[in-house]
Amino acid sequence: MGLDVRRLGTKELLRAVDGQGLRLIHELAAAVVALSGVPFRVLVGQDGPDGLQHRRADEVLRGDELEPLLLALGLLADQGGDLGVHLDEGAGVLHGPALSRGPGRPLLRRGPGGRALDARATLRGRARGVRDSGSPVDDQDAELARIRQAIEALDRSLLALLRERQLLGEQAARAKIAAAVPLRDPVREAVVLRRARETATELGLDAHQSERLYRLIIDMSVSQQQSHLLELETVPLRVAFLGVEGSPGQIAAQARYGGRRGGALLEGHPALPDAVEAVRSGRADVALLPLESTLEGSTRTMDLLFEAGLVISGELIQRDGEHYTRYVELAREAPAVPEDVPCKTSVILTLADRAGALDEVLHAFSRQAVNLTRIESRPVPGSPPRFRFFIDMEGHAAGERVSRALEEARRHAEVRVVGSYPAHRAEG
Repeated sequence: MGLDVRRLGTKELLRAVDGQGLRLIHELAAAVVALSGVPFRVLVGQDGPDGLQHRRADEVLRGDELEPLLLALGLLADQGGDLGVHLDEGAGVLHGPALSRGPGRPLLRRGPGGRALDARATLRGRARGVRDSGSPVDDQDAELARIRQAIEALDRSLLALLRERQLLGEQAARAKIAAAVPLRDPVREAVVLRRARETATELGLDAHQSERLYRLIIDMSVSQQQSHLLELETVPLRVAFLGVEGSPGQIAAQARYGGRRGGALLEGHPALPDAVEAVRSGRADVALLPLESTLEGSTRTMDLLFEAGLVISGELIQRDGEHYTRYVELAREAPAVPEDVPCKTSVILTLADRAGALDEVLHAFSRQAVNLTRIESRPVPGSPPRFRFFIDMEGHAAGERVSRALEEARRHAEVRVVGSYPAHRAEG
């Protein structure tokens, strides 16, 4: 303990004797190590003032770092002997071997009021030519450390909640795949962002910065859901459709792929060319797009299919009262269809602009008793004027009657088969 010079009393036999010299311990005893996470600190108390015994502050050893050189140098400088505190020394500096040695006991110097001071900080201040009193700074450092620890605890809690949100997002992804619902729902995301702004305002936070944060969280969630899909044993079918969540295109896609084994991952597109391009580029496996309806007539789907080099792999008819819309499924490759499944075949004919050209083609199908279910013409860009016909018929292109009709039709026109696929089955 620090040198304590005072009157010898009957109650103080265990204290240092007046004028008693305390021996110097080894310099390298400054290398004191505390347990990890537990600061090494010694507080020296004093019952009351007894005159001039405390004087100006000097060092104690406290801290949690190994300082075998810095502290040792400081202690070496204090090896001089002294037997007291002199009145002519101004504030009264404690000199000499104010040190003690004992098993597991620290090296101390006391400051005003008997407080222990930081030897490490003082020695570093001495190296800069400055002596540090330590007390106000220590209090500030302790308060700052407490605040930082509280912030770090909150940060960890925020990250734990974010992780929990991601786990819920993975569950939502599986539910969306099973129900054939798109991963991204712009309407739902708008609601989440609006609530984030409102809650931020109520809590006194910046609404715009809070919305920015939530946009990042939503992007993280969608990215996590997409990564989760790659970990599934059965990869879901990637389906492009026209529109957004709740649109007729999404409802049709959900009706066709909902409950599919392995699930379906739906993605909406604002225009037909975008959905077709998604399939052509490989970003989607199929696209379910409207072909014709009783309310709006035909669409550009067949033109886009022809330009992209895709095929029709299936169809779906969605009814709304007395009206209906026919959807076709576009893919990069034609599917295999069992022989006992009723099929349709779609072809594109390009005819020269001459009288009787279409009649010759139609007679080819008529002679083979092939039932044509749809005929639509489109002008071909360029000159001289030519026309392209989209024709649907019952039966598979490899079937006997259809194959013979197609062979005869090729004598009068350019014929391209764009798909033989299972026909839509009416419910009930």
